[in-house]
Amino acid sequence: MELLVENKFKVIILLLVLILPTYFLVLSPKARKARLNVTNSKRIEVDMDIDQVVKIMCLPNEKLLRKENQYELETFYYAPPAFASDGIFINFNKEGKVEKIVLYE
Repeated sequence: MELLVENKFKVIILLLVLILPTYFLVLSPKARKARLNVTNSKRIEVDMDIDQVVKIMCLPNEKLLRKENQYELETFYYAPPAFASDGIFINFNKEGKVEKIVLYE
């Protein structure tokens, strides 16, 4: 009986070791949103305005400001999928139009 309980415990531990990383890397809301960011970012085009970008991508994870000449310009940052080295950056010009799209690596 004790051996049976010990084996069940080992099976449960093994399942947790396999299931938990899968959840966080693939099934969690954060992981699904990151994959959706990648898919949606391919629909963004230069000269779209901020409202069009937000309609496609939703609100960014972060809004960054960068200085260019005397202007403060916005960059939207969207989280990448697991194991990506960097996120998705969408740079806007002074008119609020997409100037550059930097996809994750």
